[in-house]
Amino acid sequence: MAYISQTIINGGNNNSVVKFNSGETNNAVLSGFTITNGYAYYGAGINCYSGSSPTLSYLNIENNNGHPGDSYGGGLVCNGSSPNCSNLTFTGNYANEGGGVWLHLDGDANFSDCVFTDNTSSHGGAMQISYSSPTIDHSLFYENDSPFGGAVYVFNYSTPEFVNCTFTENTSTYGGAFYFEEVQLPGMASDPIPENNANDVETDLILYWSNGENTETIDLYFDTENPPVTLVLDNVPAIELFDPDQLQTETTYYWQVDCKNNGATATGSVWSFTTGVNTSINKTSGTDKFVEIFPNPAKESVVIRSDNEILSAQLFNSFGNLVFTSEQNDFSITLNISDFAPGIYFVKSKTKAGDFSNLLLIR
Repeated sequence: MAYISQTIINGGNNNSVVKFNSGETNNAVLSGFTITNGYAYYGAGINCYSGSSPTLSYLNIENNNGHPGDSYGGGLVCNGSSPNCSNLTFTGNYANEGGGVWLHLDGDANFSDCVFTDNTSSHGGAMQISYSSPTIDHSLFYENDSPFGGAVYVFNYSTPEFVNCTFTENTSTYGGAFYFEEVQLPGMASDPIPENNANDVETDLILYWSNGENTETIDLYFDTENPPVTLVLDNVPAIELFDPDQLQTETTYYWQVDCKNNGATATGSVWSFTTGVNTSINKTSGTDKFVEIFPNPAKESVVIRSDNEILSAQLFNSFGNLVFTSEQNDFSITLNISDFAPGIYFVKSKTKAGDFSNLLLIR
């Protein structure tokens, strides 16, 4: 089809040549053009995002370039989109991630009767596939280049299907045709303290556990229902302790830690413990010895309150380093924590009734 090479949409090296970002369906058709000289961080040639899934057919997508450094899909980006692609030729495109095509959260994009040649990238010369399950059939990949996956780089739990495709003369240090990045799934949380099914547990306690291997963030459910449904920690960094505050006596509590990374979740076992009678050590509900911190977890500020006058409050990070001191004398002290990094902190409060320590989670 000679007319395709003569019908040119030239981006002039200024942003993406074509964008689909308004939720277009397969009824939106782009066909019969040469798409060239795009220059963008995402999809220098064609950028499909925001759920847009057009039909792309009979296109020459050539000589489009991503910005140096962080750039994705020199020829085509499918980000949260599932276009129907056929009879496309990708030639001489470059991006740092996916020289010809970058597929991310794409759902079920389809490529048929396509040609990928002379595309280059740091990861996936012709195509990079992330969190995606595309189908590519009857397509040719040749003379593409990348240090990792000369033709295709696959990672992040992707499950592509290649049917009757040809891979030839692609060059790479690791994987001329394909490079599959090893996926490290998170392990399950273990070693709960209190032990599972423990009885006569103190009402003033801290929960401890061990996260599974490769855990990046965790969810913690804590409740009197089985299974627990109240989410008290939501996608926080992989801490291994939690202060549930004052608990009721003679009550059974259920808790569960889910370990997570890169979209994968290892659902934890449901653990339980039952509190005893009048077993609190440091906190006595309704008396003048109680020190309360709220909200917890917190982001911007936190209030320390006591029925006895607070003489000072100190904030320590998880390494035991003193990071803040307040010597304001009052029954309620507000601390500005907006400049502190997320993590576990210890609050030591000196009151006229004695010294108290509390855990604080800054998010």
